[in-house]
Amino acid sequence: MKITLAIIALIFSSSVFSATEEDKDNCHSTKPDDLILKHCSVLANEGDATAMHYLGGMYLDQKSDYKNYEKGVFWLEKSAAQGNVGALHFLGLKHEYEPAIKDMNKANDYYVRSGNAGNLQSAHHLGIMYLKGRNVAQNIDDGIYYLKFAAEHGYQKSIDALAEYGVALNKASNATQ
Repeated sequence: MKITLAIIALIFSSSVFSATEEDKDNCHSTKPDDLILKHCSVLANEGDATAMHYLGGMYLDQKSDYKNYEKGVFWLEKSAAQGNVGALHFLGLKHEYEPAIKDMNKANDYYVRSGNAGNLQSAHHLGIMYLKGRNVAQNIDDGIYYLKFAAEHGYQKSIDALAEYGVALNKASNATQ
């Protein structure tokens, strides 16, 4: 009996922890379910940063049957540690808006790390936060700095926000409110 259980455990563990093309094809489905969770878990456990990001998102999704803040943050932080700036941005959003894990210091840290790594959404978000003093001390210079960074890389929302504040995009312009 013990040998049979050991063989079954070995077969199960090798199929669960060995990523297949099916795992890669199915991890990024738009409708999470048990099978998608399994595929993403396999890939995430093998070090796939994109699967870690997706898995973390599944666990933090408000509408998900799999909601688990601890697991969500865990997988997103692992993804971010591998350089996934989208995971950093997502962590910033969740720490800013999700009541169960709301922490503006963490949100700001994630946005800064993501924005400094080139994520234009995070740079835009930081710019707006600083300009409006939303959950941070208002700092017009920092707000314009982050919006200009995103705008100079073509992020339309930042271009529009700067125009709304009367700030020119050329580097020689003076930042004005």
